[in-house]
Amino acid sequence: MEPLTFRCGCSRRRIEDMLRTLSEAEVRSMVTEQGAVTVICEFCNRSYRLDAVNAGQLFTQGPRQALSAVHH
Repeated sequence: MEPLTFRCGCSRRRIEDMLRTLSEAEVRSMVTEQGAVTVICEFCNRSYRLDAVNAGQLFTQGPRQALSAVHH
């Protein structure tokens, strides 16, 4: 039997993929209202922040493209 370990499966890539399921207009609206899109993982409490440039790149680049580093 293996000991239990804490591992969260969140990643910037998964957050970006989730945001791509929203419309570009919805994401841009969040950036306009809040200055950035911030997603907090409810499992590990890690924060992912996408500014206007990063949020815009979600819809101009194909899926799974690396954007800037994670902001914690």
